[in-house]
Amino acid sequence: EGIQGADDLEHLTYAWEFNRIPANHWELRLPYNLLLALSLRCFGFSEFSAAFPSLLGSFMTMVFCGITVRHFTHSNRCMMLAMCVVAVLPADVLESTTGGSTRILGTGLLSMALWCLLAVKSRWGIVVSGVLFGLAIDCHETLLFFVVVFFATTAMLYKDLRPRLIMSWITGAVCFTLADPLLWWWFTGDPLYRLHIIEQTHLKNLALDTNARY
Repeated sequence: EGIQGADDLEHLTYAWEFNRIPANHWELRLPYNLLLALSLRCFGFSEFSAAFPSLLGSFMTMVFCGITVRHFTHSNRCMMLAMCVVAVLPADVLESTTGGSTRILGTGLLSMALWCLLAVKSRWGIVVSGVLFGLAIDCHETLLFFVVVFFATTAMLYKDLRPRLIMSWITGAVCFTLADPLLWWWFTGDPLYRLHIIEQTHLKNLALDTNARY
């Protein structure tokens, strides 16, 4: 799709300049913006480099969905089928070919987190999955809903995984709820900087913006 001229311009401008503390909710999504800034500097300013973080997230989702299916089915055919299904999802194809698709990168991180949790039996699998969950939510806060739904569903279906699920959730919660305020406290002196910026952003046009009121 290329550059849309919407939210992607906010991310592109900030990643290209990268000379200030985040001042709005787009700039706060640091995992995505850091990767976008690296892409722009490595590949130059182009629509491909703008879409690279989203393409990477899409690729990660496809690969880790596939190898997670193989983990349960022990079938390469099922793995390839799962990867093909993910590869042609319209929303993924659309979102992964433009800039500013923070949720696509976050979904890729979540896919890797799931695989680590299910396939890596050591404690490192729990720790890494928890950290990845935290980073995914830092890409876009709405992905927290996915984490909650996934944990609830998996805990009901696989009782033997409940201890690992709980430990991974705790690790992810600590990663996000401690690391994030500490980061902003270090740079701004305000541990709740993220919340204050989001509040200002969404309340600024409250009288006119139905989405903000919601």
